[in-house]
Amino acid sequence: MPAKTYTVGPGKLVFGETGSTKEVSCQVSSCVVSWDVEQGDKTNLLCGETEFGASDYSATLKATLFQDLAETNSFVAWTWTNKGTVQPVEFVPSTAADKSITGSVVINPMDVGGDAKTKPTSDIEYAFQGEPVLGDATP
Repeated sequence: MPAKTYTVGPGKLVFGETGSTKEVSCQVSSCVVSWDVEQGDKTNLLCGETEFGASDYSATLKATLFQDLAETNSFVAWTWTNKGTVQPVEFVPSTAADKSITGSVVINPMDVGGDAKTKPTSDIEYAFQGEPVLGDATP
């Protein structure tokens, strides 16, 4: 049986409240929602069974973006202005797959600068507040 997969892109990455959103899809070269789990200790029981500790899950949005510092209303400036705030986010890895990941993330300011004579990029990592939701993409 052949593998069932999809191609990343075209898609979208949008931050902010309805009416004041910041779409950065054309700045993004890589984007992923990454899960982390903290597993509680397991306890071996006299009867031979094992009692497993609780699992705590957290997720992070990680992306690599071209810096748009010279643009009016740049995403770089938006991250600096909104640092520390919790903002809604929608990530659609592939419009053909018709799925989106939505939630709220804490905004950290983007790094600025890079190597001489290059088009600089920045890596961002924004922690989700609560768990993100995988659902159908909105048009």
